[in-house]
Amino acid sequence: MGTPNISGRYAGAYDVVVRKEGGKVQAYSGPLGGGQGGVAWSFDFSSEPKTVTLEKGRLTPAPGLPLPWLNYEARATGGGAALPLTDNGDGTYTVQSYVWQVFPVGAPLGPYGTTSITLEITQLLDDSIAVVTAQGAHGLPGTPLPSPPFPGAATPDWRGRASKV
Repeated sequence: MGTPNISGRYAGAYDVVVRKEGGKVQAYSGPLGGGQGGVAWSFDFSSEPKTVTLEKGRLTPAPGLPLPWLNYEARATGGGAALPLTDNGDGTYTVQSYVWQVFPVGAPLGPYGTTSITLEITQLLDDSIAVVTAQGAHGLPGTPLPSPPFPGAATPDWRGRASKV
């Protein structure tokens, strides 16, 4: 259960799992350049509009999928890294429109899709926040979008934590 009306600035790390309709994992994230572990993100609940900024990352294809290693980025539809974040008043926060772009490592920027995502953000007792992607109407976390190179619609599922800065 999320926390409405969070204030302050937070920094931490996230992971993303890309799922296909039906829930099958297509890829999972790591930091840009390879390796394991979370990718940096930050939240600013004190600005207007509230924002979330996600560093670019790398996706590792799920075993058995004929996909290359993939870089990805999420950016504002008008350009820039900070994605506007709306407090829905119920513990969920929505990025109304952002660009999700996936492309093979070493290749120029590839196809992209514009989508929205709702995050459930919970303020913890230690004043950090826990973030998960809210359940979508299709039964999976997130909002599906056509996102080559994945076959069919892909759903980014963001999860992570951040500490107050």
